[in-house]
Amino acid sequence: GYHKSVSIFASTPACHHHVTHYDLLVIVPGHEKRNIDELHDIIENRCKAEAVVTAIIFPIHRFNHLLEAGHPFCNEVVRAAKQWYDAGNTPLSSPGMFNSGSILLQSQQAFARWLGMAEEFLTGAELYCNRKQFNMAAFMLHQVVERCYVGLVLVMTGYRPGTHNLDKLSRYVRVFSPALALIFPRNTNREENIF
Repeated sequence: GYHKSVSIFASTPACHHHVTHYDLLVIVPGHEKRNIDELHDIIENRCKAEAVVTAIIFPIHRFNHLLEAGHPFCNEVVRAAKQWYDAGNTPLSSPGMFNSGSILLQSQQAFARWLGMAEEFLTGAELYCNRKQFNMAAFMLHQVVERCYVGLVLVMTGYRPGTHNLDKLSRYVRVFSPALALIFPRNTNREENIF
């Protein structure tokens, strides 16, 4: 069937779509004293009265490094994303040439590393289930999902989320893979409890 492509860089939502959330990329200066998790909470909490916002926060030095290296996500941000505010204290580098071979190799290596960690935690969860240590098994399963989510975000954006919060991580990955939201639907109280 017909599938319409969706871009996370649309400056206005299509009129036939119901906007359920916004994804906001925030680039902070190198001298920012607050940690990334604190900034996430501040931004998302201040916005939640108006709309659900998921913030991805990049330190300027990391974003510029990826931009100069030609990372596709950072290049697309500079090329197509709507800029809502500029404090003028985080100058962006010029986008570098995209080297598909290098980026692909780095992405494959990162994905293999994070998937490998997830597989090891899954083995641990199976062991703890067999031993009827269900709290430990649940902890291991949390680690499995966390590693998969972090790996996907890292591969797609070059950004490594520092959070362990599965709610935040699930909001990051839905941008790149809406099908992942179907794994843990959260439409009922029971589904929310399972998540």
